[in-house]
Amino acid sequence: NDHAHYLKAAAAAGANIPATSLGFFSPGLLCIYVFDTIPRGYSTTTESILAHEASHQFLHMVCNGSRHVPTWINEGLAVYFESGDYAPNRIRWQPPRQRLTQLAAMYRRSGRTLQPLNDYLAYHGHIPGANYAEVYAKTHYWIYLERRNPRERRFRRYWEALRAGRNGTEAFEEIFMADLIERYGSREKALEELEKMLVQYVISGAAAREL
Repeated sequence: NDHAHYLKAAAAAGANIPATSLGFFSPGLLCIYVFDTIPRGYSTTTESILAHEASHQFLHMVCNGSRHVPTWINEGLAVYFESGDYAPNRIRWQPPRQRLTQLAAMYRRSGRTLQPLNDYLAYHGHIPGANYAEVYAKTHYWIYLERRNPRERRFRRYWEALRAGRNGTEAFEEIFMADLIERYGSREKALEELEKMLVQYVISGAAAREL
């Protein structure tokens, strides 16, 4: 019913979650924990939280587990789905404008990503709240690139690799990085150029385009 009931149920299930948590997907139980009445001060809805956690559930089921799936794409897709406007018999996609506005402001100040992009590639843990916008932008960038150019099948190939149970870090190196390393002469330079592209992508507003 409410946050207190939610925390009590999570504790009973043995889930170690922070008191600020609003929902989670349990891979062991294959179920989602969420509650109905959102506390004051949170700019979200139960539907958005359900959509976010259902994305994790879907990915886990389709990919036969998620231990091989890096956090950046797992959370990037979840933020994409949480941003939708959900009503009976209708789903209307919307960009996570508030998250992106805050991220763009940070990028303008620093001129670089919040986290070095290389740090995301083999990472499978929790990320800070601000980084959710960054992994969304990273995911959006690759999907939108494929939408603009159907021959650019990197994201599709990567998704199929995850579905086949391949290590997501190794698959990323093969699908996304190999030709960029060849183009720019080194892995470090390729990552540097990718970081510049992502920063500009967010600042320009491109990460808010509909997919």
